[in-house]
Amino acid sequence: MTGALRRVTLAHELIHLERGPVSEGAAARVEEVLVETSTALRLIPAALLADLPELVSRHGIDAAAAFLAIDHQLLQVALHAVRST
Repeated sequence: MTGALRRVTLAHELIHLERGPVSEGAAARVEEVLVETSTALRLIPAALLADLPELVSRHGIDAAAAFLAIDHQLLQVALHAVRST
């Protein structure tokens, strides 16, 4: 596991602990989306969020993920969250 993946996994699991248990089924799937989004927003500096699409466009997804010390999946979640606002 890379350092970035360990960082993301730890943050993700800590957010699960903070939020507490959830029921099974659809609620659990919704909770996973909420936790992933919270993880992305917590690990990416707020000052960079607005410029995230430009950062990825200019430098590529690999360089952006490495710069932010996150994995590609979390970067995609963050991009979706930024574009949805």
